[in-house]
Amino acid sequence: MFKIHSWASVVCAVVLPSMVHAQTAFDSWAALASQQVVTPVAPKSPGSHLNWTAPDGRKVSLAVLTPATSSSAVTLAAVPQGADARPYFDAALAQVRSQHANTLIIPPGTYVFNSLGANGWGHLVVQGLQDVTISGTGATLVFTLNQTGIFLTQSQRVEIEGLRIQYSLHMASLGTIVQHNGQNVLVIDRAYPVSSADSIGHLAEYDRSTKSFVLGGPTIYTPPGASYDPVYVGNQTYTSPSFQGSEFVNMSFVVFHHWYGGVAILMEDSPSPGQLEDVILKNVTINSGPGMGVVAYGIKRGLGIWNSRIVAKPGALISTEYDGVHVLIVGGDVSLIGNTIANQGDDAINLNNPISPVVSVDSTGVNLVLSTYSRFMSQGDTLAFFDSSNNFLGTATITSALTNLGGLNDQYRGMTIDHPITGLSNTSVVRDIALIDSRVAVEKNVIRDCQCHGILVQTPNTIVSDNSFSNTYGSAINMLTNIGNFVEGVGAINVIASDNTITTTGAVAGIGGMPWSAINLYGFNAHVSVSAVPVNKYVEIANNTITGSAQGCITVASSELVSVTGNQCPSDNMMASSMLGASILAATDVSFEQNKRTGSTKGLYIDSSSTSGIVSQSNF
Repeated sequence: MFKIHSWASVVCAVVLPSMVHAQTAFDSWAALASQQVVTPVAPKSPGSHLNWTAPDGRKVSLAVLTPATSSSAVTLAAVPQGADARPYFDAALAQVRSQHANTLIIPPGTYVFNSLGANGWGHLVVQGLQDVTISGTGATLVFTLNQTGIFLTQSQRVEIEGLRIQYSLHMASLGTIVQHNGQNVLVIDRAYPVSSADSIGHLAEYDRSTKSFVLGGPTIYTPPGASYDPVYVGNQTYTSPSFQGSEFVNMSFVVFHHWYGGVAILMEDSPSPGQLEDVILKNVTINSGPGMGVVAYGIKRGLGIWNSRIVAKPGALISTEYDGVHVLIVGGDVSLIGNTIANQGDDAINLNNPISPVVSVDSTGVNLVLSTYSRFMSQGDTLAFFDSSNNFLGTATITSALTNLGGLNDQYRGMTIDHPITGLSNTSVVRDIALIDSRVAVEKNVIRDCQCHGILVQTPNTIVSDNSFSNTYGSAINMLTNIGNFVEGVGAINVIASDNTITTTGAVAGIGGMPWSAINLYGFNAHVSVSAVPVNKYVEIANNTITGSAQGCITVASSELVSVTGNQCPSDNMMASSMLGASILAATDVSFEQNKRTGSTKGLYIDSSSTSGIVSQSNF
């Protein structure tokens, strides 16, 4: 039987005639999206280098550069008891810059930040550094405001090692929805005192006996300004239309008190000569945060998160309120290795990629207005256009300087392209080729006990291997793009998911007509339903062990040229006996072989009306 590493030989030898693949417009897009398999970094540069063979047979090389070393160091001056630590850290960083030092030493101790640094960007602003290690083993930084903790920008080859990060904010409570005077209300436990100053971002069902999130249990989102925003009425009690429903009565919840609050470590920049590049977090611990743990947004290239932890303090309900790690617009060369992510309130790892909806196109077809993420685009960039069903419409080049039109988060941009695109409309979406993240390795991480999906893989040339997933609210591994409710992702193109151990994953509500599983390969169109056309290509799902999945084992949809081989599914459908063990739909040229299942009696389902070229084993 063929291995996915040798698609070309399979096609040429016609070993499997159904695998002879006719070229389509999507294939042209997939080639563009995955073209950058080789890091631009010189092979002998000091740093972390990884290499692997991708499913399409090409060699992928990844590099994250480490800071140059020397004996030049600055030690943080003693911070007086009760003083705001920020000015002392700012002074130490200024000294590092002026002396061209290579190390900032933070002595062991607890440092409390009561104010924001330059431009209000964060409690601690790190900028203008080159080849610097910030060493803080034994040091704890405590942030007191609902703002970014550490903000990194305009620096190259910076490593932060050993720090522990905590917030002093009240981030989560434990409560129960009960009936009172004919309506459901949320009553917060007395152990978590609240007042009208404590808002609610969302709630997630919680099992008090096991002290864990209920896998597949309800989550109630209450974003600020919504008509159903909870109202505090005193005596530890909130009311909201979103609490109504007999199914919620006497149900316990973890209550998250912020809506995408401050990021514990934020790396953010825009294209420029000094753009942020090669940032490493090593042995860093994040115990709490009102938003996400780590966000990388606008790095030129190079991100390493190694042997770090995003975990709750002993006795605490949660770590961060939202994603553990969120990667968006980083240019490539990303390695997430040996980390533990637990107790957070949303995805453990989201390998995102930007999509910009088309707001308008004039009668000439060349003058456009785009929204989200368009501020990162530049004259000369190549744009790829797609309709609302995920069909690739073609590419065009930006020929004009972009006009800032304001809008939400100052993201709207007007521009001119070099020629009209057939089928382009205000329901279309755009991906900028220059902004695609590529060359990503996620290996040997532990993801557990969270209100989360384990990982969202929405990037090309990516390997996810030797990771452990356990007690995740939703699926463990999702490989996808979603131009509907998420509006993000390139798709899983040239991706390997292998040798992962998955134990006890939750159930996803019946969204988009998907037969959900512990591992899902799929795409959603603008109507939030399974894409009938492919969005993923060249994917290997191999040698994973999946135990105790609430739903299926593996689902393949909206994809072509996929190998599913050697996976073990000793138990699945633990909470949804009607689900299938494995499913293949809206897919072409899929090999499903040598997999073993001992759970669901439903086995393998192949939708004959939407698939072709499926090679499958006779027993599963």
